[in-house]
Amino acid sequence: MIKYIYKIGLVLFVIFFLGVHLSIGDNVKTSNVQKGSPPIARFSVNPPIPAPSECASYRAKNSYDPDGYIVLYEWDWNNDGIYEENHTIPTAVHAFDTIGQYQVTLRVTDNESLNGTNTKTVIIDNAPEKPSIIGPRTGIPDVEYEFYINGSDPDYDKIYYEYRMIDDPYQYIHETIGPYPSGTNVTVSIIFYREGYKYVGARTIDIYGKASGWSAFGIDIPRNKFVYNLNLLNFLENNQILRWFILRIVYS
Repeated sequence: MIKYIYKIGLVLFVIFFLGVHLSIGDNVKTSNVQKGSPPIARFSVNPPIPAPSECASYRAKNSYDPDGYIVLYEWDWNNDGIYEENHTIPTAVHAFDTIGQYQVTLRVTDNESLNGTNTKTVIIDNAPEKPSIIGPRTGIPDVEYEFYINGSDPDYDKIYYEYRMIDDPYQYIHETIGPYPSGTNVTVSIIFYREGYKYVGARTIDIYGKASGWSAFGIDIPRNKFVYNLNLLNFLENNQILRWFILRIVYS
């Protein structure tokens, strides 16, 4: 009889112990889930640097809520604490009329009415003008030629010049120089190592990274000797004394 009572007591003890242990485990698991966590606000702008009056897309699709879901997206376009737009979708479209740097704030609200915010600086800027390129139209291999590049920025931002060879698989040139005040003339020197018709390309980039389109300038490095004679004639045409001296020798 005592033996059976001992066994029953042991079984009840094991059941009680397991019940307490499982209860503690459930409490620990429950405590790892943080209820009431605020949502995380994130957004991007496309294009990254809009022009004045250009409609840009503000995208908050990477915002999220750790323990629920987002129900409202609000936009403060000048960081004054007043949210001028609100949407249930994570996208808004907005345009600023003038150049400058604007503090834009996104506020997201989750299903528990908790908020999260994010503020970014959005730069509104005009693209610089395409540069002009001046240089020789013909040349010969292995001779250094100078090209003159001039560009400007409508907002008078400082600018960089990026220049390169266009569509030449045999010669790689790709350089960026600057920054310079808007309207600065620069001179770059290029040696052409192979014959053929070459293109020198250049564009202007302002200090915010906004770029103009590419300008292209062509120079012919011919495969015949005519250009050598042409260059000699041009040289003699511009040096009358040397031309007179050579003619005297030839016809004397």
